[in-house]
Amino acid sequence: MPKGRNYGHFPWRDQIAAIGLDEAARIVRDNKLRVTGVCRGGMFPAESTAGRQANIDDNLRAIDEAAALNADCLVLVVGGLPGSSKDLAGARQMVSDGIAAMLPHAKASGVKIAIEPLHPMYAADRACVNTIDQALDICETLGRNRRRRHRRLPRLVGPKAGPSHCPRRADEPHFCPSHLRLAGAHQGHAA
Repeated sequence: MPKGRNYGHFPWRDQIAAIGLDEAARIVRDNKLRVTGVCRGGMFPAESTAGRQANIDDNLRAIDEAAALNADCLVLVVGGLPGSSKDLAGARQMVSDGIAAMLPHAKASGVKIAIEPLHPMYAADRACVNTIDQALDICETLGRNRRRRHRRLPRLVGPKAGPSHCPRRADEPHFCPSHLRLAGAHQGHAA
């Protein structure tokens, strides 16, 4: 890499697990790497209460991993429909409830949470949050990034999506991210 450039790294959790969190953190620290995000948390919906709690517990571990790597955020691929369910609204509620359960730990750890809306073709198995509108609705429901008086938009992470394929709110024509930051403060940035 050319000197002077600030490249970001975006490790997947399975890569971190393969070498161990302590070793991954050492590599990041010793090489002065910037971790822009850890991929992925999420996958909240499940058929049972125990399954949903197991998913939340995994996300709490993901927050710890992101904090250990001093990552800018933890990216959530939120999960699709549980089992044979066709209830998208119910799955989205499980996502909102799961994020709400992990927010206190994320805030205490200084890790921002990024909701990654995926194309609707992934709604069944990977992501029941398919538009920026839906991600913003979750943010607003959880009390963050309210756009009332000052219409402040959330900070953005990840690659920028082009306007031709990026669903957006009609009242926010320049708002076109592929990830939305949700919570916490990290490295001096407010959410």
